Amino acid sequence: MILSLFLVVLWCFLLIIQLHLQTVWNVNITQPHYEIAQTFIVLISVLFTILSAVLNKIKFEFGAVCLVSSESSNKLLWYPLAVFVLLGFVIHIWTVVYIGKVIK
Repeated sequence: MILSLFLVVLWCFLLIIQLHLQTVWNVNITQPHYEIAQTFIVLISVLFTILSAVLNKIKFEFGAVCLVSSESSNKLLWYPLAVFVLLGFVIHIWTVVYIGKVIK
């Protein structure tokens, strides 16, 4: 579950970055290096999953799945995810505003 959360958030972040670069800046930097970006996403996801496991912070506390324990979930799961989600949100809003100005 931890690995999947990171993978989904980081793949969405990459999609937002790619959309922004193509739409606003008219550059295609991510496409030629897509394999490197995919590898980086998988490595970050695996790193946080292994870190949680090595620190013995994966617990069954709520719901039907095992996640990072509640006392460590902010540092090992939610804060790292929030960095990508919030940055992606800001970049996506920037892209939408740009498209709105161009269409006028």
